[in-house]
Amino acid sequence: MNAALDLDEKIGAAAARHRGLADLFEELGLDYACEGDLTIGEALRGMGLFARDTLARLERAASRPGGEDWNDLPLADVIDFVERENQDILRGRLSAIVLRLDEACSRADNAGLAGFRRAFGSFSEELVIHIEREQLVVFPAIVALEEAWEKRIAPPPRFEGGMRPVTSRLVLEHFGMARELRALREARAAVPELDQPRFTPIVRRLDSLGRHINRCINLENHVIFPRAVALEDAMHDNPKEAAS
Repeated sequence: MNAALDLDEKIGAAAARHRGLADLFEELGLDYACEGDLTIGEALRGMGLFARDTLARLERAASRPGGEDWNDLPLADVIDFVERENQDILRGRLSAIVLRLDEACSRADNAGLAGFRRAFGSFSEELVIHIEREQLVVFPAIVALEEAWEKRIAPPPRFEGGMRPVTSRLVLEHFGMARELRALREARAAVPELDQPRFTPIVRRLDSLGRHINRCINLENHVIFPRAVALEDAMHDNPKEAAS
């Protein structure tokens, strides 16, 4: 059940419990993913948005049904959602943008457009590596950890140093991706050709890609990783309870 708007609630937690708030944060340009530890009030003030009309919009969004609170779901379900989002990013959105940029650059000898294409290509490569590491290594370990807890069996082998440093590294990578997304938006604004109608599909796909990445980062930083670390700590601090 979604609670009313609380300006002292962390913006990342609010986005994770209410899809409507997450959508509005996105529309307002508020970082609910990497800067999710700020309160809603702090985030609004930092962006100069602490105005009556904005607060009214947030209140209305918070008062409407916003879907399930992700923290009420098993970690396996949240991870399944993120993995499906990631596959959509890799197989659809990312490749479509790359292909359209390649096509655009093949038709026009434009230094700005070519530079944007190279920057997006570099970002894409890093994003693919990051997602693959999560999906092939980290997410399966978290699902196995939760399964062991539910079945009251011994916890699976830990990463060296445990889950905390592994997820902390991924959070740092998220900050890097957020910076690169901001740089791509700035670079896009510096390429007038992208304002032409024929490039509208590319711009729309770029905006959609950013929203999907933000959503995944929000769920990982503020739901999946904190709960996984807490679960591992509980299992290793109380092994008898976990196996009872």
